[in-house]
Amino acid sequence: MAQNLNFLVGGVFLTLAIFYFCRRFFSEKVGILAAFLFAFTPLVFWEGTTPLVDLFWTFFVFLAIWAFLEKKNLLGFTFFGLALGTKSILTLIPLTAAVFIFGGKNFFPGVILTFLLGSPSFWRSFFLTGNLVYPLFANFFGGGGLEVKKLVALQGVFYEKGLPFWDILTYWWRLTIFPRRFGPDIGPVYLAFGPVGLVFWQKIFPKKKLFLKLGLFCLCFYLLWYFFTFHSVRYLLPIFPFLVIFVAETIIYLIKIGGLLRLATLGILVFWIPMSFLTYLWSYEKYALKLKCVFGKASREEYLFQALPYTRDIFWMNKNLPSGAKVLLFFSGEMRPFYLERDFVLGSILQREIDFSRPEKIKNEEEFLNLIKKHGVTHIFAAPNLALEADLPLEKFRFRLGKMAGVKLIYQGIRGNVYQLL
Repeated sequence: MAQNLNFLVGGVFLTLAIFYFCRRFFSEKVGILAAFLFAFTPLVFWEGTTPLVDLFWTFFVFLAIWAFLEKKNLLGFTFFGLALGTKSILTLIPLTAAVFIFGGKNFFPGVILTFLLGSPSFWRSFFLTGNLVYPLFANFFGGGGLEVKKLVALQGVFYEKGLPFWDILTYWWRLTIFPRRFGPDIGPVYLAFGPVGLVFWQKIFPKKKLFLKLGLFCLCFYLLWYFFTFHSVRYLLPIFPFLVIFVAETIIYLIKIGGLLRLATLGILVFWIPMSFLTYLWSYEKYALKLKCVFGKASREEYLFQALPYTRDIFWMNKNLPSGAKVLLFFSGEMRPFYLERDFVLGSILQREIDFSRPEKIKNEEEFLNLIKKHGVTHIFAAPNLALEADLPLEKFRFRLGKMAGVKLIYQGIRGNVYQLL
């Protein structure tokens, strides 16, 4: 769990930034309520306990928009550079929306600065896959170990939806009511108060120009997300700080009106807190075992083996491989090397020298084994479950792995096999 602490810090920074942003542009009351609603949105809560960079990505995008509102465009593009270095390709969505809304006439030098600051992420992609803009344009630049045909098919799922225009208007209903299709719950508070705020926005928001700028940014981001990305709700996260401010302002306005509206608003809020977490814990991630582990009622291994079954194989390697072993890992998409206590190298890193995406090119098995031995590899872990998003879905190569004379199978595991190089 300690490995997730740095991801949680991103959520803490972001929540504090929302509060101070509201205190600067709205009021302290709005800031307190918005920070509370944001921190206890199930999606945000889940992100803070998961090894994903989305909260830090959102934090940098949020600071960039704040800088643009303060007319500090150079600072805004600097923060976008940090966002680009955190989550490279997806940052093009908020960057495009921000340039359209806030960029002005002289935006080009700022965009250059953004790409200079974010360039390490592209060079990392190039080093790992041979493709600066991975996973885009795999048919031209390579797929980083993914077979090009499969990656292009995967891009087709992402970008060629043919979705009807009407779905743009109804998608928030789906995100709220059917969360498991898109990721963790966002909770009902956005759908409950968002439409009310849109109807009465001129009465609720005295700073109409600010409202329109933030609203246009969110709309542009949403449309780009809808048409050009995979529909995961976590890719929408950068607009949630602004949505939660909008909702908080609406709630405070309704409470001020008094009467039945005040009672109904408070009732929804009281209902929202337990309902959000009950639906989240029931529908997306069962926390019972995690809580038992926190309070010492279950061991670390019990929790990991149930939550992440592949860790059984990793713990076997920790126990049985020599301390000086170096493991070449062919992981499926959901697998991570956090708990491996041996030196390792991911298969995609070797892909620059050995084209794993075309196993038919590997003609001499002995030469191939000698090549990976040059990297100090002593063992190979190959996951047999070849999901579409797997790191290296090489059916032919993995089949040949068991047939190689210089390789010995020493362990058949839950999610993969371990081979020793002889």
